[in-house]
Amino acid sequence: MPTRTHLVLVPGFGGFDMLGQLRYYAGVTPRFNAWKSARGGDAARAVLHYFDNLPTAAVATRGRRLRDYLLKRLLRGEFQRGDRLALVGHSTGGLDIRWLLGDLYDPPARGAATRVDGVEVAPELLLDLQPRAVFLSVPQRGTNVAQWVGERCVLRESGKEFLERAVTLYQLDPVRWAETLSSRILAKLADADLLLAMNDALTESDAARARRSAPDRHDRSFAVAAAREAYSQLALWARHIDDDTDAIDDLRPKAPDSATLLRERQWLRPGVVPTRSYATLGRCPFPTGRVSDGRAWSAANPLHWPELWADRTGRTSDLAYRLCYRACAGGQFDVDPAACEATPIDGGAPRAIARWENDGIVNTASMLWPDGAATRLVDSDHGDIIGHYARAPLPSVEGTGGPARAFDAYDLLLSDSDFGPERFRQVWEEVFDFCVA
Repeated sequence: MPTRTHLVLVPGFGGFDMLGQLRYYAGVTPRFNAWKSARGGDAARAVLHYFDNLPTAAVATRGRRLRDYLLKRLLRGEFQRGDRLALVGHSTGGLDIRWLLGDLYDPPARGAATRVDGVEVAPELLLDLQPRAVFLSVPQRGTNVAQWVGERCVLRESGKEFLERAVTLYQLDPVRWAETLSSRILAKLADADLLLAMNDALTESDAARARRSAPDRHDRSFAVAAAREAYSQLALWARHIDDDTDAIDDLRPKAPDSATLLRERQWLRPGVVPTRSYATLGRCPFPTGRVSDGRAWSAANPLHWPELWADRTGRTSDLAYRLCYRACAGGQFDVDPAACEATPIDGGAPRAIARWENDGIVNTASMLWPDGAATRLVDSDHGDIIGHYARAPLPSVEGTGGPARAFDAYDLLLSDSDFGPERFRQVWEEVFDFCVA
């Protein structure tokens, strides 16, 4: 039987494959199908899988869930003898992959069977699939944003409670009207696609709207069922976030500890698990002098707020990106400057990366692992590389009353980077080529 390569896309913080029609990896499936058609050969037999993880749970919890997901595919015959496995992780998803590989290759862990589908199975069976890994924008050594959020417990707890209650109360007509109006006003005022995405997620979970917009009984029944499903997914997602946010602690800046290094030394040996890393570098919207000193941004300090009022470079960015970039630029994250270089994706000499440089969410220097200077450097913010680099209107399907959501993809962090469709194609075709190599 010809060899098949199974590409499993692992989501980062947020953890979903889809919430309603909102995709974590936007535009990757059509790009994958176009690549298969153009390449032929082994590429034509490649299979794409999307993994649905827990949104904000600890990395060990998420890693175990990934392990059981893969074992289930193996037991059910989706992975066949002779097939190969390629794991592609964005952001925290890359840490989930690291945990999994450490578990599979760590000798003390071998022989410890786990129960999947009622069957005891040894996790090391996955080693027969000759796994390889791709890391996209992964906080391998943590990120200052996690430190910033983690130190504000009141803000974090109130945010979790607000999210869960907002999803639940949205089903009440007066609340739904007020919430929709306020989110649209806020989205317009802030020019933030992140708020537009939230508004779309709430809108498509509105069963009453679906009932009104469908043209006949059968379409109405289907539309209402889809809206209820979207609501259930959104409510469960919010509940998971309210229950477990341990990933924030796992993502705080830190040096690798000896236990982790010992656990990973087996699979990090040359030739055991081929890896490739991509580091994303967002455009700095501030004068370099404001961020190069590593000073943490403080919401309690009125003197810090004027920093966020405008993009100081004469280009365009939204408040969400400026706030996230500034929070990520200052804090405890630190590295050896002599060891911080990455190679631009278009080639050329390796470029030095300063500790304050980031993609709006993760310090770029944190992504340079395990490939060091061989890491491919992409001018991109944290959302661009997964397909959320521009608004993509969702086409209307005739006879269904139109789509509930306005867009299929968003510019989640409006950084005004130079990332666009051609760069998206280049990055993902490189990833696919590496996975089947």
